Amino acid sequence: MTDLVFIAMPANEAEAFRAGAADAYGNPPERSVSPGGMPCRHCLSQIGEGEGMLILAYRPFPSLQPYAETGPVFLHAEACERYPQTETLPPMLNSPDYIVRG
Repeated sequence: MTDLVFIAMPANEAEAFRAGAADAYGNPPERSVSPGGMPCRHCLSQIGEGEGMLILAYRPFPSLQPYAETGPVFLHAEACERYPQTETLPPMLNSPDYIVRG
């Protein structure tokens, strides 16, 4: 079996989205205010209540294939530190409220 590794969104992609780059469907990221508890795909922590956030379509796979889903993701609207690649479950995923797909 292959080791499970958690990899956050690359910093250059997160910065591009914050600067208005088009998402996977060619749309600009939607700016919103977090109700709290939204998972940031870059720092892998939760976006706190009242914080600015971006909502966008994201497909982290380089080519289409059966498991290359495009899904809605959330990012802090302001810069945040990228979560390091690790084999340890990020703390925000210790909740039964999330589904983790490879």
